[in-house]
Amino acid sequence: MNRPNNSNMPIKPEEEVRGWEHLKATPHDEQVRIYVGPSNKVCPTSIGDLDKSPVLKAIVSQDSADGPYIMHPALTEINPDHFLAVQHFLIMDEYIPAIVSNPAGDEILPKQLDGLRSVEEYRAEAVRSGHLYIIAKRLGMTSMQDLVFRKITQAQYQQYGIKCLLKLAKVVFSRSEDNELLSKVKAESPQVVRAGDEKEDLLERWLVESLKSRYQSVMLRHAQLFFEVANHGACARRGFELRILRRRVEDLEAAGGSITIEDDE
Repeated sequence: MNRPNNSNMPIKPEEEVRGWEHLKATPHDEQVRIYVGPSNKVCPTSIGDLDKSPVLKAIVSQDSADGPYIMHPALTEINPDHFLAVQHFLIMDEYIPAIVSNPAGDEILPKQLDGLRSVEEYRAEAVRSGHLYIIAKRLGMTSMQDLVFRKITQAQYQQYGIKCLLKLAKVVFSRSEDNELLSKVKAESPQVVRAGDEKEDLLERWLVESLKSRYQSVMLRHAQLFFEVANHGACARRGFELRILRRRVEDLEAAGGSITIEDDE
């Protein structure tokens, strides 16, 4: 059971049940067991669902009496709890919590995440979403990347605060530079992989812009955490601090050397 990627409706309990029933009704030889995490947790899906991940589709093994399966060393590094959202997306084109429209109208921001009520819940989900974004990127799942990005940037992002943004930045900018799965598929089938080829990652760019606009407050109140992120090896290699400072200088030059900072905390 697939849902349109632009859906702003929550996943209803009966829809989720139908999604799993659809999987159970899938012929045995079309069900795929995906082994994830250090304990090789089994996350089943169907062969057709793998069209959303060219990386997973490229590493399906058929040499088993129990049907097709996916087992790869790189998958043992993924948190099974995080991969559950990937499994939900493969089956239903959405994952919990679903993004829903603002009660004032479909086109009005911020949107909401179904079931979340407090600022702290949104902040925790934003950091979790960073992990999901990275997994989707590693698996070549551009449609899931887009959904995670929308959830982070369109749902209550005004209330994240600097500390949350820095925690999210550390997750995103410190990701491994060695994407063994994506590299394998690019080498064997370069025409099917687009994820990871952009010159500048959209979520990285959004974080740079968000932190740049709050730079004064960052330095006054969260300098220690900022430099903890900036000095992390992978974050430094991705130019985290440099990119923020460069954008800060560009804004100063454009404004003639003076910028009014809006303090959101």
